Amino acid sequence: MNLMPLYYFKEVAKDLNMTKTASRLFISQQALSKCIAQLEKDYNVVFFIRKPHLRLTSAGEAMLAFCRKVLHEQQNLQEILSDITEDTKGTIRFGASMLRSNFCLPQILPQFSHHYPHVNIRVSDHISETLQNMILQDELDVALCSLNEPISEVETHLILSDNVYLCVTDKLLQQYYPSTYPALKEKSRLGAFIGDFSRLPFLTLDSPNKLGRVMDHCFKEAGFVPKSYLSATFTRLFPALCSHSLAACVCTQMTLNTYEGVLPRDMNIFHLLYRGKYVYHNVYLTHAKKTYVPQYMNYFYTLINDCFASLNRKDLSRISP
Repeated sequence: MNLMPLYYFKEVAKDLNMTKTASRLFISQQALSKCIAQLEKDYNVVFFIRKPHLRLTSAGEAMLAFCRKVLHEQQNLQEILSDITEDTKGTIRFGASMLRSNFCLPQILPQFSHHYPHVNIRVSDHISETLQNMILQDELDVALCSLNEPISEVETHLILSDNVYLCVTDKLLQQYYPSTYPALKEKSRLGAFIGDFSRLPFLTLDSPNKLGRVMDHCFKEAGFVPKSYLSATFTRLFPALCSHSLAACVCTQMTLNTYEGVLPRDMNIFHLLYRGKYVYHNVYLTHAKKTYVPQYMNYFYTLINDCFASLNRKDLSRISP
């Protein structure tokens, strides 16, 4: 059954640029254009408006939905037949941030590959919002991401309630709170209200990600605009910069876990409070709703859940001696 023309159509509809799609799929633009033209001839309808730039017609939108459905069902059939024949081959299209991939994949892939040596893993590194869209567009099978709101079209399973911490060294506290920093540390032992640290410079996030919004809510609740020492897109730099007493920072447990063995002894790590409660940055295992989930995919889900369970049990909060 040759479904390649449907696949080509779906990919052209994604890029809306014939040259880009042909290059990405390693075929000639002439061959790709001929394939799309043949589809239009077969159905006696125009799927794309060519000028001034490529865009879908209403018929093209209907064709795109059809292509996604047929290709999705073909994948389901392949997975069913693979389980029936016990000839397990396939590909898992996995999406996560670099931090989350680095945490889980080295731990789970040796065991997974031992059980399923003929299943390939394709990894995409993007922010959560992009990963969610890729799941919806059937470009990923599974992703690890935070969610701003539930998505009815996909399955989501909470795998990590990632603690959010306020990190600051004694050296920085002594500089800005020379006479009161011991009392401030003791007050924050069971949770830190960020307003109590308003004199400090902070490392801030300048991207519209969920942790950045959490930080904004905490600053707004405290009624002050932080003095930003440095802003960045991700928090991967924050523990290292904070360790040099350049600024305070807000980090998730997963980020701090990477630096756990090298953080300085005078680093204080307080649970961050918002409205009097601990703040968590939830991470979800998100995957497309399928009529059939193959055995190797279920095993992959199980390994990821087990991996993150160990992090759920950790508490990195501490007060320097």
